[in-house]
Amino acid sequence: MNMVLATDQNEIEQVAVEKKSHGTVAFSEKVLARISEIAAAQVSGVASLKISGIETTGERVKMSVFTTLEYGPSVVETARQIQGAIKSAVQDMTGLTVSEVNVDVRSLHIP
Repeated sequence: MNMVLATDQNEIEQVAVEKKSHGTVAFSEKVLARISEIAAAQVSGVASLKISGIETTGERVKMSVFTTLEYGPSVVETARQIQGAIKSAVQDMTGLTVSEVNVDVRSLHIP
C-alpha cells in the first residue's frame, strides 16, 4: 500500500510507502484529527479536546492534544485513556503507527 498525508489539495507529504499495484491511499491531517477527536470524545471525563499538532515521519504519527477534563475522575487515568483511544482508532482506521499521543490537560470543567 502506498499512503500519503495530504495537508491540503496542493501540498502532499509522504507518510508511508509500500508500493502496490492498487494505487495510493491519502490521509489529510483533518482526517487524522477527526478520527482522534471522535475516539477521545468516547472517553468518560473528557469535556473538550483539540488537536494541537500532528507530526509524521514515514509510517509513524505523533500527535499532541489539548484537553479540558471533567472535575472528579483521575486526571492521569483519563489522559491515559485518551492516549489509548486515539492510538487504537488511528492505527485501526488508517494502518499508520501512532508512536506518541501527548496529552496537555489545559483545564478542569466543574459541572
